Amino acid sequence: MNTPQVLVVLLVAACFVHACVHPPLPPDYTNEQYVGVWYEIGRIQTPGGAEYQKDCICTKTTVTSEYPVWGDAEVTYECRNYTPDNPNITSIDGILIAGEVPGNFNQRFPPLIRGVDYNIIWIDQDTAMEYDCRLTSTSEEYCVHFMSRTITIEPAKLQSMVDYAEGLGLNPLGIPYLSVQQEGCW
Repeated sequence: MNTPQVLVVLLVAACFVHACVHPPLPPDYTNEQYVGVWYEIGRIQTPGGAEYQKDCICTKTTVTSEYPVWGDAEVTYECRNYTPDNPNITSIDGILIAGEVPGNFNQRFPPLIRGVDYNIIWIDQDTAMEYDCRLTSTSEEYCVHFMSRTITIEPAKLQSMVDYAEGLGLNPLGIPYLSVQQEGCW
């Protein structure tokens, strides 16, 4: 292939890469609502977005922030590999840099420079849903995390959350929902 042919192939391939969606956020979002411990009940996630969570169960997210309404926050992800009684906990710390509106952040894991677009798209007293996305040179990596303040979400409510995410077009690749084991973990 000569250079012009390669450029055409790359251009055509780029047309098939989906753009990250910037979903609507809850109009009344505040950091105060999101701060605390969240248990991941399930997720819809591309393989590249799942690298950290490979073989993880018992996934827990802890959010802290000095800003009650809008501002930066810190996040710690913890999980156990394979079994709930595994004494080794995998942990990674990230920062959430306040974005355009409350509930939108740029998530980074220092020292990595590039972050992901991170959005709280559902939050109430007991549950939250977070969508993050980043484009690479060849693909779109995304994840929708379904979280609860307890280790379960009532099935009908969980289904309405999944339907809401699908209705927003947040799963263009049709990746199946994956349940995360929480029972016996904490």
